[in-house]
This record gives sequence, C-alpha cells and structure tokens, in this order.
Amino acid sequence: MEDVKQQSHQTMEWNGTAYEITYYPNKGSHSVKVPKNKHYTISGDNMDGIILTVSD
Repeated sequence: MEDVKQQSHQTMEWNGTAYEITYYPNKGSHSVKVPKNKHYTISGDNMDGIILTVSD
C-alpha cells in the first residue's frame, strides 16, 4: 500500500495481463472516472484514499 501511495500511478504486467493502478488520496467528496470497456476494482481502507486497478 505504501508503494502505491508514494507513486500514485503505476503500470505492470502479470501473467500476460496489463494492469494500471492509480491511488486517489481522500480529499473529501470527489468522483473517480472508471472505464466502460475494461475490468476494474476499487479498494482502500476507507480512511487514506482509494485504489483503482484497471485490467484489460
């Protein structure tokens, strides 16, 4: 989690699938755009911020 916080945007590939990982710090109420045609997961600890992981 600390690596994601320090580098707010990362890309990687694992088992032939590309992943894009973005950290959004909690700054009150805001929205995050998610892709329509890709798989995505939103996670976090409900305190510091959220992590959006997008895969092909």
